[in-house]
Amino acid sequence: MGNYYYLMSLLPPLPAALGQPLGADVSWLAAQARQNIAPADREALEAHLLYADVANFINRESGRENFLPGGRLTPEDIDTQEDLPELIRDFLKEQGQGTNRPYAYDRLWEMYHALVLQTAERSGNRFLNGYLPWEIQLRNALTAWRASQAGLNSDGYLVAPNNTFYNFDQLLAGLKECAGPLEAERFLDRERLTFISGCLDHDGFSLDALLGYLSQAYIYSRWQDQDKPFDLDKITFAGEVK
Repeated sequence: MGNYYYLMSLLPPLPAALGQPLGADVSWLAAQARQNIAPADREALEAHLLYADVANFINRESGRENFLPGGRLTPEDIDTQEDLPELIRDFLKEQGQGTNRPYAYDRLWEMYHALVLQTAERSGNRFLNGYLPWEIQLRNALTAWRASQAGLNSDGYLVAPNNTFYNFDQLLAGLKECAGPLEAERFLDRERLTFISGCLDHDGFSLDALLGYLSQAYIYSRWQDQDKPFDLDKITFAGEVK
């Protein structure tokens, strides 16, 4: 695992609170990370940043205008299906064989999470091994709750449902007290920031520190333009209960 003294010193401090601007665009942050990453750490970094390409592929295919920064794919790449990551090509092949879920893209997220977890296990990356199972479980807890509210069975919408290490009862109780969707999403992102911080140790120049920084930067970036229309579809890893 690299010691990224130059890179972490180059990156601007993260905001003190949601709604404050980032010191640099996430695309620039991701580019600096790619430019300065050690070869041994590249696989973990690229698996982490692949999140943006997966989210953008789903948004584009679903007719949404959201396009997250930090990925490698352009809208044109997705439209023409040129240079798609192997993960997305495998998903499309599987869909072509008739393997479907109630919400098809839940399967793509499941494949993405499996890929990143495998990468984390191979590399022994502490941050990804700590954060991703929590995020997957949070996604499933939210999906189950929303399905219950809609009178639906959540089983077909869950991603990697065998991850059951965490209890989200207290978090869901806090979520139910939120005044509206915007406050609820702010509450969830504060919980994410808190958990990410807890996954990091005292070494502020490690690969873990870099991946945690990028994860937090994505969260802060969602809130820095509060005067713009706010689209809940882009907030979480969770698939949609339709």
